[in-house]
Amino acid sequence: MLVIFFFVHSCVLVAQNTQSNGKPVQPTVLAKEPAEFSGHVTAKDSGTPLRRAVITAMRAEPGYQDTNANQYSAMSDAEGQFILKDIEPGRYRVMCFHTGFINQLYGQAKAKPMGVIVTVSSAQKLLNIDFLLDRTGVITGKITDEAGEPMTHVSVQAMRNRSQQGVKKYELSNSGDSDDRGQYRIYDLAPGRYLLRATFAEYNIMKTVAGPARSDLSYAPSYFPGSSTFANAQELQVSPATEIQADITVLPVHTYRVRGKIQDPSGSRSQGTVMLLEREGTGEAENQLAGELNPSQDGKFEVRGVRPGAYRAIGVTFNNNVIRVGSMDVDVGTADVNDVVIPLHEPRELNGQMHAPPGVKVKPDEVNIQLQAMVEIAMMGGTGAREIKEDLSFVVNNVFDEEYVVRVFSTRPDLYVREAHCGTIDLLNAPLHSTCGRIEIQLDANSAQVSGVLLDEEQKPISGARILLQPENPSRFMAGEIKETTTDQNGQYQITG
Repeated sequence: MLVIFFFVHSCVLVAQNTQSNGKPVQPTVLAKEPAEFSGHVTAKDSGTPLRRAVITAMRAEPGYQDTNANQYSAMSDAEGQFILKDIEPGRYRVMCFHTGFINQLYGQAKAKPMGVIVTVSSAQKLLNIDFLLDRTGVITGKITDEAGEPMTHVSVQAMRNRSQQGVKKYELSNSGDSDDRGQYRIYDLAPGRYLLRATFAEYNIMKTVAGPARSDLSYAPSYFPGSSTFANAQELQVSPATEIQADITVLPVHTYRVRGKIQDPSGSRSQGTVMLLEREGTGEAENQLAGELNPSQDGKFEVRGVRPGAYRAIGVTFNNNVIRVGSMDVDVGTADVNDVVIPLHEPRELNGQMHAPPGVKVKPDEVNIQLQAMVEIAMMGGTGAREIKEDLSFVVNNVFDEEYVVRVFSTRPDLYVREAHCGTIDLLNAPLHSTCGRIEIQLDANSAQVSGVLLDEEQKPISGARILLQPENPSRFMAGEIKETTTDQNGQYQITG
């Protein structure tokens, strides 16, 4: 069963479910007479026209979103006016970019975060594709030490809250360094909630404190307003065209050292690195400490400036163009941690085969596959097929001893994954592991198309409404099952594939 969600307050949904009855759904053949968009770009706070804004129209239909071949761009003139010419008829998302202003989709608003799709027909000239841009926000402040003295060369990072499904995750948006007065300024920030993290150069160790539990006193990373732990950090709300003052006190804390050895199965002495990532932190990859591996040290490492906490130690080595990766959980209390052993694993190659639907020709450049690590560590966020051959067989390189979600992409709206297995594992309902064997993916072209129009109580079209189409029990291990679009300026929507 498929479920349609529509995100509006009150409406009438008129939909048509077009089943292909065993035949592939073919894209609509569009007339060749080019169309045209035009409009104005204006600063919201002053009402003045904006010169040199870049406006780009991108195809919103399946099969187009991952390519640049069907994008059209123009630049606004001194009056803020722009014209996009020679546009192939179809459905488009139109985006406006300007330095110092927030990027904006056409029709985007708080109630319509995905904007409004613009549908243009043969030889049509659409007017009033207008943009009213907000200026970006700024965070500025002063960095001081425990005595109130300004600190220079402190990197301050603004990390935006990108939490999903209740899981906190922060992504680096922008950063700035403190000057000789301790002042910093971070600009070009979109509206949202941010954490600020101040990092003194290389976690400089001020002195070593002797005693039964020897420790280092150092300036470890601090979070606004002056906490050395992520748990006590406070978020800042950045609004358009605002400047927020946020002073941070960086305090010295007791830190410790993590020592150990990389266990390389090849027995070689390789160049590499060891990183400590907080197991519960910002969820952002740069939140890490590192120690270098030197071939002359026989795989031994030492990471300094480590605060008490729960970490994942990740070892990565490079030798003769071969990357080896391993990890081990490490808990740091109130003493140095010694004798950590990180076993490394050589990456594997996984062979696989995509099977085209009977009687349907699928070209290698129309499909692709990627494995996304469920636990992202070190340098292995995801890995794709090295090459997809004419018979749709493929090889995936650099697969480590982790669990993966399989992602299959296609530029054709009629194709979808009907079955996927690796050995005895059903990849639609379970993750892939590097030891499972050969990947088998059965494609099908017997897809459907759902289209319709969204009307309000007065039978007027609702533009910019978000439409989600998902199975009653979607798989969390196979991407592409949940389809999403928005209604266009006429309240119409279309979901294919």
